[in-house]
Amino acid sequence: MPEITKTERILNLVSLLLAARCPVPWRDIRVQVAGYQEDDDSTDPESLRRRFERDKKELVQLGIVLEYIQDDLVEGYRIVRARSWMAPLDLDAQE
Repeated sequence: MPEITKTERILNLVSLLLAARCPVPWRDIRVQVAGYQEDDDSTDPESLRRRFERDKKELVQLGIVLEYIQDDLVEGYRIVRARSWMAPLDLDAQE
């Protein structure tokens, strides 16, 4: 399996979180997003978790707001759409 680049991994993470109807737990992210899976027996699960934490920080720097939700019914990550995208611009024809 070819190595996944950081950019591809982060885009896949955003795609998964945007497509999800409910918060996505880490255990599902690990399985569904290439780059967070254990490649072989030498892959340390904790290093994968640290990779995910670094990617989350990068998304926040890019203006994508992540939220972790944990209650009796759900647990996981989601993108807060209302706070993650730039508001529509109201420009006139000259602008």
